[in-house]
Amino acid sequence: MGPLRIPAGNPHVAIPAGDYNFLGYSARFSSNARRKIAGNGTLTWGDFYNGGRKALVGGVTFKPGYHLTWNLTYDRNQVALPNGSFTTHLFRTRFTYAVTPRSFVNAFIQYNADTHHVSSNIRFNWTHHPLSDIYLVYNDTRDTLTGQVRERAFIVKLTNLFSF
Repeated sequence: MGPLRIPAGNPHVAIPAGDYNFLGYSARFSSNARRKIAGNGTLTWGDFYNGGRKALVGGVTFKPGYHLTWNLTYDRNQVALPNGSFTTHLFRTRFTYAVTPRSFVNAFIQYNADTHHVSSNIRFNWTHHPLSDIYLVYNDTRDTLTGQVRERAFIVKLTNLFSF
């Protein structure tokens, strides 16, 4: 088994195969999720293979009305290893809109500052009867440096409950 290669950061870091012990700590906070505006965060620190890692995740959720929820999240990892250090940044947003009690539109968009990729997942879900759904899904990944599409898919999924 070869080394684990972590492509994020500069320089790219390789972790030799072997056994590692991990010890980590975390502190979390969150406000009342039932409010129109809510926040949460987590601070984590500890061992990462043969080095250390500090991570910060923070998010805010907006619920301006009964049908709409919007969430923004920032994720930062700072890793220090004997053969290199790097910091990663990830930005995420999620929208959920309830068109009716049986149909929803969900959109998840993520930007990875290290790979310069924007990924999106947009899904329409309609429950045509209990435990039976139709999903229309669009997935897309783009390189923000070149503007080129790296991956794209349109998916239709049908689930149906049969009673015997």
